[in-house]
Amino acid sequence: DFLVNPGHFNGWMGALMQAVQQTLPEELQPVNKDDRPASAWWKSRKWLFHIVYRLVSRYGVTKHCKEGNDQAFSIMFVRECSATYLETMLAKVSAIATGAYISPRVVNLVFQYLSVAIGIKELYKHAASHWDTILCNVAFPIMCFSEEDAELWANDPHEYVRKGYDILEDMYSPKTAVANFAHDLCKHKRSHLDKFMATMVAVLQQFGAIAASGGPVDPAVIRRADGALLAVGVMN
Repeated sequence: DFLVNPGHFNGWMGALMQAVQQTLPEELQPVNKDDRPASAWWKSRKWLFHIVYRLVSRYGVTKHCKEGNDQAFSIMFVRECSATYLETMLAKVSAIATGAYISPRVVNLVFQYLSVAIGIKELYKHAASHWDTILCNVAFPIMCFSEEDAELWANDPHEYVRKGYDILEDMYSPKTAVANFAHDLCKHKRSHLDKFMATMVAVLQQFGAIAASGGPVDPAVIRRADGALLAVGVMN
C-alpha cells in the first residue's frame, strides 16, 4: 500500500534511480582491481542493481502481475521507471565498452536486466538501435577467453575447470549472463542471429586462415576464436 501512493512511489523510485546512476571517480577506487568487488562501493552497487533487476522482472509487464496493489505498482513502474532504468543499463554497457571498471557481479546484473528487457515489447523497441552493437561489441568480447582466464589456467588449471562446472559460479558470472543475453536476443528476432553468426564466422575464418598459413597466431585472435565457439554453442 505504501509504494502505491504516487508521492511515496516517486520519492523511493527517484532515490533508487539517483543511487543507481551514481559513479565513483577512478582515483577513489581501490588501486588493486582484485579488491574492488569487495569494497563497500561495489557491494552497494551489487544490491542496487539486483533491486532494479528484480523490479523489472516482477513488474515490467503489468498483465503478468496480480490484480490489486501489484498491478497498480506495475502501471506506475512501467510508466515512470522502466525505460529510464533501461537507459541507465545502456549507459553502463557503454562504460564497459570504453574499458571503465564495472564489477563482475554488476556486469552480470546489467545483462540480466537486458535479457528481461528483450522480452518486454516497449523496452525492446526503446533500445532497438542498440541491440546488435551491444551483442557484437560488448557481449561478445566478454564471452572470449580473458586475461583472468589465462592467469587462472596457468596457475590453477583444476580451479579453472571446476569454475566451468560450478552452478553457483554460473549464477554470478558475467560470461554466463552475456551468453544468455546473446541467446535470448538471437531467439527473439532472426535478424540478430544472422548478423551475429556472420560476425562469428568471420572471426573463425580469420583464425583458420592464419592457422593454415603455418605462421604464429596472435593470442588475441585465438581468444576471439574461443569466444566465437562459445557463442555458436550457446545458440544450439
